Amino acid sequence: MKRPLLVAAALYLAVSGGALANHQAANLKPFKTVCITGDFEDQDEENTEVLDELLGNMVSVLDDAGISVADNCRTENGVGGKTQLNLYFTFSTTKSGTVFSAALEGWLDKDGPYTDVTLWRDSYFGSIEAGQSADAAAEELEYLLEDFVEEWDSVH
Repeated sequence: MKRPLLVAAALYLAVSGGALANHQAANLKPFKTVCITGDFEDQDEENTEVLDELLGNMVSVLDDAGISVADNCRTENGVGGKTQLNLYFTFSTTKSGTVFSAALEGWLDKDGPYTDVTLWRDSYFGSIEAGQSADAAAEELEYLLEDFVEEWDSVH
């Protein structure tokens, strides 16, 4: 991930918050399952406990939406015929913990004939109170998953 770019964009939008998206629902059509992974970093510290809870929430939301989550993730799916989309959630704050960036991306691991391996992306930037990153991450993940499920349903 390009963390410095995300943090710069987050700082720019911190006053009022914002969103960036590259919704291309048609790119989701060939996929039958998703593999979820992610990253959670608050004030330059990773927190696997919070990340595990967020990934568990992702599984629940996707299962409830009828989207199959793979138990055994295959990362090499950039070639024709593969049906598993890598779905990656990331949340990070600045060192002060008062500005965040959150993103959900559907991507391929290999290049193949694609011009961009990121097939679907949605993100939010904004400001929070220091120490509130776990709650903010859960809330942002909820919004991001709503958008993803809506787009997934539109092509399946």
